[in-house]
Amino acid sequence: MNVNGARFQMLFGRDDWSRCRGSDAQPLALWWDALVSPMPLPPDDLPGWDESRSEISLQPQLIELPATSGELRLTLDARRGASADRNGNVYRIADDARSLLVTSSGSGNESAFWPAQPADCGAGRGKLRLAFETAQAPREPVAERYLALTTTQDDYLVVAFARGTLRGLMSFDLISGGPPLQTQWPDAVPFEPFAMCARHGGGAGCSTARIGSCGNSIARWP
Repeated sequence: MNVNGARFQMLFGRDDWSRCRGSDAQPLALWWDALVSPMPLPPDDLPGWDESRSEISLQPQLIELPATSGELRLTLDARRGASADRNGNVYRIADDARSLLVTSSGSGNESAFWPAQPADCGAGRGKLRLAFETAQAPREPVAERYLALTTTQDDYLVVAFARGTLRGLMSFDLISGGPPLQTQWPDAVPFEPFAMCARHGGGAGCSTARIGSCGNSIARWP
């Protein structure tokens, strides 16, 4: 009761508010705790309950953002892995999944990291008059497709790759440099990783999703 003699009833907490009735004459608890399926359509003026602030609130409304005109729908196949080393250099798989790029922490510029493309030496070879030449033109190498990558705590860049039907891992030594060490994945074990993460203390883990399965399988390297 206030100084004017008006009487008030204090509602404290969710239990008190849930006993109140809405415009449909039903207790709010009937809607807040409803576990039936299919869910009936609630009244338009049904209030909500804010658990973080322990107070009644407006009912949350779902906001649907329309697709941007001309923007492609994101799919799992469009995922491109990226990871930063301890020095802030960021490595990522290129949009075409055929090469690896690095953004330098010093300059902020992005450049090709792998494969290392040699300079054209055709003119130089012509001047040398080599005594021996290859009898056959070299075969075109099978293009690699990079699936996922991560940097490890022991300063390696580990990349999962696909080369035709071959699957495997490449590890780049970020301290010593040089070409990567390649480890072939067993043919009998399916391997299509879509994400990788660093393991505590060194090494990396791969997460592979199989179509039609609800679970993920985890592979560890080394």
